[in-house]
Amino acid sequence: MQIYKLPDLNKNAKMFTNYIINNVQYTFNFEWCDDFAICTAYFIANNENVYLFKGKPLTINTDLLNRIKNPEIINGQLILKNIYEQLVEPIQENFGSDYQLVYIPQEELTNV
Repeated sequence: MQIYKLPDLNKNAKMFTNYIINNVQYTFNFEWCDDFAICTAYFIANNENVYLFKGKPLTINTDLLNRIKNPEIINGQLILKNIYEQLVEPIQENFGSDYQLVYIPQEELTNV
């Protein structure tokens, strides 16, 4: 399991950040839209963006990778979690402080 800190969208409503997942660098674009955040994630292969997902709304405890069916790209789960384990959706003021992305590789999911 890997834990990734989220950007502070209260300071800037649109932020890019890079995360290394399974030795691949992914670029995440987080954007706050009125009362929720959306995210786009991609990596670069052969000088082209390969998208994992585009404009996906971020809700807690929902797997962001659930529609990716190609294990050669990525497998496992990527979930937005509240660090206090509360079942409350983020607001712009606490998105970067009270929430994180948690990546669970497929191997860990199948060994549970």
